[in-house]
Amino acid sequence: MDKIGGFMPAQRYFIGYAQSWCSVTRPESIRLRTATDPHSPPNSGSTASVADIPEFRQAFSCKARCPDGAGQGMPHFGDFSG
Repeated sequence: MDKIGGFMPAQRYFIGYAQSWCSVTRPESIRLRTATDPHSPPNSGSTASVADIPEFRQAFSCKARCPDGAGQGMPHFGDFSG
């Protein structure tokens, strides 16, 4: 498979998924929503839900996550926004 923009198809799939969660929110709004909305902030869905998917780790050559949940060698989708 050919790279487009430097990314393989599997990588583009996950980047597209992450971009669907992209948003710009003012800090005041984040504080209010965190205190009043039971749902996670929009950007938390982009990496948290895919971080443990084997296909994601394979696509980006990531190491397994640490027991505390912090990524090791995990790309941050913000790195791809160009």
